[in-house]
Amino acid sequence: MLEKSDIREILQRKKNSQVLEAAEQESRLRFHTDNIKEGGVMINSYASKFLDSVRKILPKDKYNVFRSLFKYPLISCRLTDEIYSHLHKIKDGIDPVRDIRFTNEAFLEDALMYLKESGISKCLDYDAWHRMKTQINSIVVVDMPTEQTGNRPSPYYYHVDITRLLAWDEYNDNFKYVIFESSDDTITVIDDNSYCVYVHKGDDVGELISESRHDLGRCPVRWFWSDKINVDSIVAKHPLSLYLETLDWYLMYSVMKRNLDLYAPYTIYWGYQTDCDYQDAFQRVCDGGYLVNEERMHLVDSDGGLLACPKCNSRITGVGTFVEVPAPMNGEAPLSPPVGKIDIDKNAVEHNSAEVERLAREIFKGVTGNEYGVSNTKAMNEVQVMSLFESAEQVLLSFQKNFEQFEEWVISTVLELRYGSAFDSVYISYGTSHYILTPSVILEAYHNGIKNNLPDFMLDMIQEKYLQAKFKTNPQGYNRAYILSQLEPFKHLSKGEVLQMYKDGVISYEEYVLKVNFSSLVDRFEREVIPVEVYCRDKDFATGINEIKGALVGYIEVPNLASDIEDNTNEID
Repeated sequence: MLEKSDIREILQRKKNSQVLEAAEQESRLRFHTDNIKEGGVMINSYASKFLDSVRKILPKDKYNVFRSLFKYPLISCRLTDEIYSHLHKIKDGIDPVRDIRFTNEAFLEDALMYLKESGISKCLDYDAWHRMKTQINSIVVVDMPTEQTGNRPSPYYYHVDITRLLAWDEYNDNFKYVIFESSDDTITVIDDNSYCVYVHKGDDVGELISESRHDLGRCPVRWFWSDKINVDSIVAKHPLSLYLETLDWYLMYSVMKRNLDLYAPYTIYWGYQTDCDYQDAFQRVCDGGYLVNEERMHLVDSDGGLLACPKCNSRITGVGTFVEVPAPMNGEAPLSPPVGKIDIDKNAVEHNSAEVERLAREIFKGVTGNEYGVSNTKAMNEVQVMSLFESAEQVLLSFQKNFEQFEEWVISTVLELRYGSAFDSVYISYGTSHYILTPSVILEAYHNGIKNNLPDFMLDMIQEKYLQAKFKTNPQGYNRAYILSQLEPFKHLSKGEVLQMYKDGVISYEEYVLKVNFSSLVDRFEREVIPVEVYCRDKDFATGINEIKGALVGYIEVPNLASDIEDNTNEID
């Protein structure tokens, strides 16, 4: 246990500069992720830094327009929301595992109930996801109530923001101790023996407010996120870490595109300058398109701007701007035509639009491994599908291990504090594969694979992905579909192709009929016996499949005459 003098000495040391770096990273992440306002005022500190960087790039008048178009919620937040939606597929694993073990399994039911009723299970799911987006550099503390109220201890966990972390020491990626601000005038000190709370004012460590011991033999604190930007840093490697600068450019280009878009609805017309003879009842006359009084003083409108001449201001009907050009002087060739309009620079519009789209694609693919906007709507060929599965799965597996390690640590620490040596181990896996694409996209790729003569083993892989996605919430339906796929012969060939194989003497009559009449033969088996999935339920899978295939073949009557066979095959033609 750290003594008060040790704590005072530790706190007098210079604050770790990496804390400031981590806080700066989180501020940038919140800027593009979570636009938090208080009383209508944006409180993210990075907003002013971003605008200042834009101000240094643009001329003053252009920056003023940019600032007026800079609105919350930011456009970049829509892009990061799409990225997070894709990354959230880690919660949708095909084969997740959650295994908690005790030396005496009688404790398991109580443990599961405690994790649920205490809210720990819910926080591990929902709260942790939000922390990843906005407080990824936080530390996680498993704490104990100062007084035990039930038969067993009731440990709980919470996050501590990186800005409240005052000091720590690590050994082999484990904390030896941590010191953090628990309120404006108290600090909490946690080590491998106890939890202590002290009065803290300025640099002084005051009296001990509370102390409770634990029997873990290690400090019950860890970094929330395992991956770091480098081995010597405490700054977490967020999925967006390498793309924060690109997100700034994406936001800037998006706002500038809106500025450019404003020119399209408001056409700029031009024509010769003419002397305006406007004069109203108050002796106000036109001077360069604006009204002046008898003393030649410009008048202002209710908004504080110069009062426009109603005659000059009505030179065009509808929206737009009219610009006057000097009339030709003696000997100068007149403009032809005498009036005209200035079209918007289409090249500039197209460039800005293309650059915004390019930046969005670069960020989205770089973070997710997926092409921007293709997972639900765009048809892909079989090569693209297999490539996408490989790249996107690699990203998801790397990303989810941080949540798996965090969840394993929290559950194991909570249960060890609650049950002691009766707790054995916990294993968490969100799954080794995920539902990345929609069934329709995968099915289209499957058909393309058949057209392009893809090897059967690759067609099997794509078909398996399709069945998993199609019956995502229907395990019984998936089980039936999988059994049927194992029963059907030549499943990647059409009936016409199988007919030709029979005519060429490559396959038997039974194999041919089993393919072309597969559905009706299965229907007969299920009428006379039981559904195929029920039949295979209590049998070795291979045995069940072979027995059903034998029954289906047994239903087939082999014709005696070659002419009968020819008549049957002609029906397929």
